[in-house]
Amino acid sequence: MAFCRGELLAQQISKFSPMSICEAFAVQRRVFADGPADRAEAEVLFGVCSTFEPNDSAWKCAFTKTITDHLLGQGQQYGFLEFDGEEWLMEMLSAANGLHQTIVFELMKCVVETAQNASEELARFALSCTLQCLREPAAQFSQEKSTHPQAAQR
Repeated sequence: MAFCRGELLAQQISKFSPMSICEAFAVQRRVFADGPADRAEAEVLFGVCSTFEPNDSAWKCAFTKTITDHLLGQGQQYGFLEFDGEEWLMEMLSAANGLHQTIVFELMKCVVETAQNASEELARFALSCTLQCLREPAAQFSQEKSTHPQAAQR
C-alpha cells in the first residue's frame, strides 16, 4: 500500500484532537516537510474533510494550508497557480457535498489572497462561496425559528 501524507495528516490531527491551531500547523509542516501535497494527497484531504467537525479550527487551518500549498507551491516560485489548479479547485469544491461552508470560505480566501495570478473566474467563484457561507447561518436560523414556535412568537 502506498504511503499517503494526506491520510497521515488527517490521522495525526484526529488522533491528538483537540489541538491548538499552532499544534495543527506544526503537524502539517512535519507531515509535508519534503514538499507540498501532490494531487492525490490533496484529493484524499477533501475526502476525509467531512469526517471533522466544522468548528474544528485545527483541522480547518491544516487543511487550508495544505491545499493552498498544493495549489501555489508546485512551480518554481511560490504563489502562482500552475496548470489546471483553478479548475481542479473549483471542481473539488463543487463536488464536495459534505464540506462545511466555513471551510470552503477559508480555503478560497487563502488561495485568492495568496495567488499572484488568480483569474477573474476564480474570484467570482470565491465570491459565490462567500455568499453561500453567509446564507448558511441565516438559513439555519430561520429553520430553528420554524421548529421552535415559541421562539418565533418572541
